[in-house]
Amino acid sequence: MLWGLAIITVGLLLWLEIAGNPFNELDLILRSEVIDGFIIKTWEDVDETDYGKTIWYHSFYYEYQLPDGRKLNQTSETFSGRLPEEFVDLVQPYSIEVEYLPDQPEISRIKGTGNEDITEWLWRTVGIGGILLMMFLIPGIMLLTNGVRELIRFKLNRNR
Repeated sequence: MLWGLAIITVGLLLWLEIAGNPFNELDLILRSEVIDGFIIKTWEDVDETDYGKTIWYHSFYYEYQLPDGRKLNQTSETFSGRLPEEFVDLVQPYSIEVEYLPDQPEISRIKGTGNEDITEWLWRTVGIGGILLMMFLIPGIMLLTNGVRELIRFKLNRNR
């Protein structure tokens, strides 16, 4: 029973790590506003697999100023691949557009990153993410169900 709960928990956490908060992404697709911003810093890291393959990751630190004058600094999602050439030795802020939620301006993304429409969101989050989630949930639910059955059987036999 505990193994079932553990597998379900790991599956949910992995899904959230990969998909991020899917509801924030959906909100950004449906009702974001666009504002000018700047990439102010970049980050790049490299990792090597057990098979000797090199894998690169990068992300951006960006800022934008809201119409009410507040300035927000955010970090983009982590992207796979090399940092684009124009950002390697970033000295000056790089002009971008930022999508943000008017009622929660800290929820934002660099325009053009993430899902562009509901169809893409459904495919990536519900389709691919759902398959990944099911890969963990089904065995976890089966283990949990079997554990509960065994516990009930044990209590019934004990009461006889």
